[in-house]
Amino acid sequence: MDNINKRILTMLLAFLLTISSLGLSMLFSYASTHDNWRAIEIPEETGIKKPKATLRAEINGDTKNPIVAYEGKELGYKVSTGYAKVGDRAAFYGPAGMHIYDFQYRSPSGFKKEFLGTLNGKEIYLDEAGEYHVYLQVAIDKSYKEWTYVWSENGSHSAIGEGYLPGKTVTWYFVELIIIVEEEKPMAEFEIHHDNKNVTDNINNPIQVEEFPFSVNLIDKSTVPAGTTIISWEWQGSTGNDWVPLSTQKNFSDSVPGSWKSYRLRVTNNKGVTSNWVQHDVYAQKKGEPAPEPPPASDNAEINAKLKIDPYPRKVPIKYDAYYKNETVQINMELDASGSTSSKGIKDYLFYYRINGGDWTYLNWTSSSKVTVNLNIRKSHENASGKIPIQARVGVRDIEENTKYANDSSEVEFEIQMEPPETELQLPNMFYPKEITTAHPTIKNTITWSYEGERPYKKSIVSLYRYNETDEVFEPIFNNLETIERKLDVVGDPDELQKIEVKVIDTADLESEKVEQQYIYENAYPKIKVVVDASREAADGEVDITVNKLTGPEVEAIFPTEYTAWTIIDAYGNSIANGAGKLPEKMAIDERFKANAVVFKQYAKNNLGYTTSDKDFYKNNSTLDFLLEPTRLFESELAQVKDFSESILNKEWMIKRTSDPEYSELTLDEENKFTQNAGIYIVKLEGDARFVLSQNMYQYTNNKDDLKQVEPVELTNAQILEKHGEGFIYAQNSAKWLEGETLEQGKYTADGKTYSFRRRLSYLTIREYRTSKERQVEFISGTPVADFVKVGEDKVFKKQTLDGSNSVNVTNQELQQRYPILFDHERTKFVIEPITGPGGEVDTSLIQHIKGEEKITGGSGVEFRGKKFQDFRVDKSMDIRVRYTVFNGLKNSPYAVKEFYIEPDLEPTVDIDVLQSVVYREAENELKSKLRVVATYNSPDDEIDLEKSKLLIYYDKDNNGEYNDGEQWIMKEDRSLAEYLSIEKSVFGENQAEFIMVIDNEEKNVLGRFKFEFVAVEKPKTPNFEIPGESIPVLSANTFGLEDTKKVIYIDNHQPVITLETRRGNKNEVWIIETHDAILDYQTILNQLGLNKLSTIVYIIKKDNSIQVLEN
Repeated sequence: MDNINKRILTMLLAFLLTISSLGLSMLFSYASTHDNWRAIEIPEETGIKKPKATLRAEINGDTKNPIVAYEGKELGYKVSTGYAKVGDRAAFYGPAGMHIYDFQYRSPSGFKKEFLGTLNGKEIYLDEAGEYHVYLQVAIDKSYKEWTYVWSENGSHSAIGEGYLPGKTVTWYFVELIIIVEEEKPMAEFEIHHDNKNVTDNINNPIQVEEFPFSVNLIDKSTVPAGTTIISWEWQGSTGNDWVPLSTQKNFSDSVPGSWKSYRLRVTNNKGVTSNWVQHDVYAQKKGEPAPEPPPASDNAEINAKLKIDPYPRKVPIKYDAYYKNETVQINMELDASGSTSSKGIKDYLFYYRINGGDWTYLNWTSSSKVTVNLNIRKSHENASGKIPIQARVGVRDIEENTKYANDSSEVEFEIQMEPPETELQLPNMFYPKEITTAHPTIKNTITWSYEGERPYKKSIVSLYRYNETDEVFEPIFNNLETIERKLDVVGDPDELQKIEVKVIDTADLESEKVEQQYIYENAYPKIKVVVDASREAADGEVDITVNKLTGPEVEAIFPTEYTAWTIIDAYGNSIANGAGKLPEKMAIDERFKANAVVFKQYAKNNLGYTTSDKDFYKNNSTLDFLLEPTRLFESELAQVKDFSESILNKEWMIKRTSDPEYSELTLDEENKFTQNAGIYIVKLEGDARFVLSQNMYQYTNNKDDLKQVEPVELTNAQILEKHGEGFIYAQNSAKWLEGETLEQGKYTADGKTYSFRRRLSYLTIREYRTSKERQVEFISGTPVADFVKVGEDKVFKKQTLDGSNSVNVTNQELQQRYPILFDHERTKFVIEPITGPGGEVDTSLIQHIKGEEKITGGSGVEFRGKKFQDFRVDKSMDIRVRYTVFNGLKNSPYAVKEFYIEPDLEPTVDIDVLQSVVYREAENELKSKLRVVATYNSPDDEIDLEKSKLLIYYDKDNNGEYNDGEQWIMKEDRSLAEYLSIEKSVFGENQAEFIMVIDNEEKNVLGRFKFEFVAVEKPKTPNFEIPGESIPVLSANTFGLEDTKKVIYIDNHQPVITLETRRGNKNEVWIIETHDAILDYQTILNQLGLNKLSTIVYIIKKDNSIQVLEN
């Protein structure tokens, strides 16, 4: 109402007028932080490793030439760059196993950002020219502190973006690559035709015309990238001045006014991309007039084109046959235009050449002023004078597309290489003596020879010689016999030595090199051959013996050979077997043959009484060999020794590590097996052995008949000792003439004597020696490797998880595959020990505070056996040492040891404050009193449980200093209060609680002191780890120890309270309550109110509750 004024007066002495107002405001300042994710350090014990970022791009599936960017480059420095064409597709690949791929790219027209779960072939269509910047950041799914993910550490680019945490701006470090995308230009090209013939650039073959001008057709041959088409053609022509526009059609005809004209063309495709100019010329010549000169450059350009060609070699060697077969020979030719100059600057060169008026061969335009080409020339290229002319041209183009030409020519010629013919002699296997060829005219000794040559065969020149043993010279039977035939029948006496010389001549009278060969005529002695074949010995334990007659069939037919006896003798002269007739075809090999040289000898004769013999040998060496299987195994496994040795005496088995200097004895079990500790070893077998050796030596004499005997003179051990020294013995009956070796005549010195003849023989010796063999074996460590990480907040009562699964990764994979870690075995265990500090001693008094299911307490700490994963908690702040060992069935690993500090659970803090320590009944509020209390609280490491925290209220009812009216309380969702107490405001905030309580009853007599206490109960941010049967204390803080001045409110009832309501024009009522003996002058008050024209009735409530009424 407008005429109503309400005033509230509080009197301290006479009238107490109370005006109360409370304004609270909270100012919160949020500051954005700028964090560098590379600077976030992750402790090693977390086991979390920052990943590495790589980014690979493949253009159109080209896996061989990717664009690759690696993490770790300096930011913004040396960014990997690749190239592509518009319309290409780029596929992108990132490192495997990441949780998030932050993939971003900026194309010439915009920016795009994606979060992907994998990056394996994501494609971008490169649909516009320009630069594409592509970025990648990766994160693994591991948490650390407040970061949701652990991101890769470095990159070649940085960018600022919103992070995952509210209010944080984060530097994202990316790996970056750039793809430069270019438009693919069309390629202009054309041909010039005249009379349906291609006459493009025909300066060396001008068109022959009767009169000028003449017409040509310009035919477009341009090409464009896939998916595009040519939409415009721009033709220009020049006859020595500026370029003149001619046509915009695809093909057209043009008139050439003189002996040459230049044309050029460029095209544009439907994407607006224009090609470079391409230029060609056409030349014509009036019949009977000189050839046209190359066109000059345009008037505004000075080009001095020069060309020098150098084909080499100028004289080209060629074989006669290749020349006449018109075969190709390759030569080189250098084309040098480096002497050319241009006032505008030379852009490039066009080289082309031809051989003797043939087709021109064009090279591509090149910036090189000097090139080398290969020319394939042949006889058909020759002109009438036998030369091969070569013409070449060069077009020199300046940077303004002006072109001028220069010519050069040269010639080469063939130089025919005449090769002489060749021949080889072919001799019969056996030369029969006269007594055979005379008795059997059909038997001939025919010598033939071949002819190889470029030209036809003409004749042969033959010479034949007989050896004169007395004078030791060859004497001619005939010399230089010319013959057309290439064969000759010869005759001679038994054992006669002859020599033939032959050379052949071709139709060009070129002679071959002289070839010669010696031969000896056979005699009537029988010839046999013994062969011992031991190839079946290993399988069947036998050798095969073959005896063959080598006497020529004609001789054998006349003088047949008969086998008379045989014998088998070992190297020491002991007879193993013998008999009449022919050697047996098979012989079982037993111990008598082992480590021995055994002679198989056959005797024979013919009906002339001539005798012969032959022998072959069975050689058996001691074999010392063995194998180890396997050669790589784990310690405690058995290696098998396989001994393949034969005929070895006094064996010794030894072993040593590769690093040891000496061997020690190796003990094998009954199955020839053994094992060792981990390491690489050498196993050695040593023993006594015999080895059969084939040796050669000469036998000397002055009577050559001694060397014609069937067998050499038997050797002695004295000779062997003198020749070979100790350790060698002679294998009896093993001396034998070397096959293919004949007696030699000369002056020889042996045994201090001079001899005229010698012949080489072979023999066997046996060497007795100590031998050994070594084999390597590796026993791999069977010891696994333990490794673990601890996951969980390093704080009392929190769940701590030990994870030993990484032991599989750090253990040798070969061992893990063969002997996997037995995580559930009791010898696999975690041991947790309380220690006095980092690196300190075990403090057994603290073991009781380590909790966990299935724990075993004893010794130095708590054990958890047969575990890959183990949860536990620590109920008291301390340093702990965790040891972990794993067992794989072979061995336990050494302990993996890590130490951790378990932080205490910090107690909360609480404070309380009454905003007014003294309050009064409020006259304007029906004599009610208001009590205001503020409690502040905080948990340094957790948070306050607002549901369980409470305000406690105590009332001193008798005003005697004893708060004995019972305990009242207020909680967030519940309360327990007396009837005289009500709540106007109750707010439980994050760090502060505020209360306003109203005191009132019907008698208006609730006066005196109220005391307030606050109990703040802590609630963990991270839930505590509950273990059945193990309790966890709840931390709280209270105000019980604070001074009463902070928590007691006194309701003062000793001061009078006057409440006055006035209304002009009405009778006003004033109620006065006396609270103590002070006497007020009420009449004076009424008089003053009357002077203000306020009609007032005053009701005075006395201390004895009687009422006095006054009015003016």
